[in-house]
Amino acid sequence: MPNKKGGCDLSGLVNELNVRIPILRDITSEQDHQQALSLMEELIEDYDTNLVVIEALSNAITRYEAEAASFSEFNQRSEAEDPAVATLRVLMDQYDLNTTDFKN
Repeated sequence: MPNKKGGCDLSGLVNELNVRIPILRDITSEQDHQQALSLMEELIEDYDTNLVVIEALSNAITRYEAEAASFSEFNQRSEAEDPAVATLRVLMDQYDLNTTDFKN
């Protein structure tokens, strides 16, 4: 959107994004969170083109997951663990692995 001086009206673009996709700024419910995760999956398919939006959405998701009551137990457990162990647990959970999957 050019402005009167021929440049880009960045404020106008940001305002339009805030109106059209408010979850880029603030996720306030589990429903918003699920919508944000789905949108992230779509955006990642063309990572280079969508990088700015991916970063904004990623920040919103991170803030929500850090503050939401539904994540508090997970966050407390993660903070108490060694970061390497916590990462391994998340990966094992995501890929439905258990310790016997690591045997030769």
